[in-house]
Amino acid sequence: MSRRRALALGVGGVGIGLAGCLGDSGDDEGSTPAQLQENRQIAGAPPTNVDLPVSDEKLTRGAPRDAIRAIDDPVFGSDWAGVSAEVPVAITSIGRPGKQTIEPRLADDDTVIGVSRAGEARAYPLRVLNWHEVVNDSFGGPLLVSYCPLCRTAITAERRAGGRVTRFGVTGLLFRDDLVMYDEATDSRWSQLLATGDAVDGPYEGKHLTQANAVSPLFWFAWLEFYPETELYGSGE
Repeated sequence: MSRRRALALGVGGVGIGLAGCLGDSGDDEGSTPAQLQENRQIAGAPPTNVDLPVSDEKLTRGAPRDAIRAIDDPVFGSDWAGVSAEVPVAITSIGRPGKQTIEPRLADDDTVIGVSRAGEARAYPLRVLNWHEVVNDSFGGPLLVSYCPLCRTAITAERRAGGRVTRFGVTGLLFRDDLVMYDEATDSRWSQLLATGDAVDGPYEGKHLTQANAVSPLFWFAWLEFYPETELYGSGE
């Protein structure tokens, strides 16, 4: 199996592919991420029978607002070497709750969302996005990277609402079991389920986020093959 073929297998079953996935043929030999993006298909088309605004009765509360902390001003490096973090543990060696230091490392077969802009590349590991779901980045302009662990859907978009640069956060609400975000500029609520994140209520109800160039979630080693100088998000946050 070639490394590029493994890239295709890496995206299998990773949600509706809002960031792009392979075409029907699956013939990815010799393809670049840009070509994969051009040949993308929606693996499970977004619903078209959604009446706006979406009422609160159709939203499920999964967590309090901002209980899942969105990442602002993310830190990047070439790898996770030297990264460490303290995590709580229920019982320590002396029989009490406490903390321990871990040194996470990204494996070759870990999954990342890759973004390429103006000749530069960044990778956002799902191991981090699983816990934070939203990243507010500045990379070739204001950039939003979002991932829903429940539905395994990912979008990358311009971090703007109504043409204004804004910050996005996690509402803690779900629409059809998928992530609902909010923007701080207008407090509109944005659904991942609707392609490129439609606003389901608020001042920008029915508006779309502008999709940014990205490829579907794929293996870290495959992204590295295409972009060996890529920056990797993750500093123990």
